[in-house]
Amino acid sequence: WKFSGIEKPHITWSFNGQPLEANERFQITETEDGTTTLSIHKAELTDKGVYTAKATNAVGEAEAKTTLNIAGIKPTLTNDLDATLQ
Repeated sequence: WKFSGIEKPHITWSFNGQPLEANERFQITETEDGTTTLSIHKAELTDKGVYTAKATNAVGEAEAKTTLNIAGIKPTLTNDLDATLQ
């Protein structure tokens, strides 16, 4: 999302109403033009829900919300496919 204001707003993110902090899976970036991006690495089924970006400055606040739905997670193979079956 892109937020703008005469005074640059402070952006906070939340997930299902709870504060969301950047970590190894959740990367939050902001550019000089006011664009903020949340990237989720190795998404899990528990990551589905409502994500909110809230912009606040001395004049007021604005927010944008989106819902992330995850239909399923790609399976991974745990056995060696080259192994010979007996």
